[in-house]
Amino acid sequence: MSYDDTDRSDLNKAREALGDTSNDPTTEHFTDDHITAVLTEKGYNAGLSGLASEYAAWAAQQPDRVVLPGGLSFSWADRVKELRRLAAEMQALADQEAVVTTPTRVSHAARTIPTW
Repeated sequence: MSYDDTDRSDLNKAREALGDTSNDPTTEHFTDDHITAVLTEKGYNAGLSGLASEYAAWAAQQPDRVVLPGGLSFSWADRVKELRRLAAEMQALADQEAVVTTPTRVSHAARTIPTW
């Protein structure tokens, strides 16, 4: 993994948005190659949407709370909701990019030509 918060590459921006920034190959969720391949194939917004959806599907199957001896607890209850929100937000941006307007044909016959 190569996360660097000073590098604004698409790979690092995606890792930051996903929260996959540990710089430890044993705890990273996605490999650099996987992120790069998805972003290259789908573009940044649609690719990040797909990665967030993939991560949310995985996270939904994981425990969302850990209680340690002594009563200390950690909760990740909102991570699936946030990943799904990110996926929807990025897909909406991707959909906006995909909108192509068809030029309107203008009839020149109806145009008035000024006379001097």
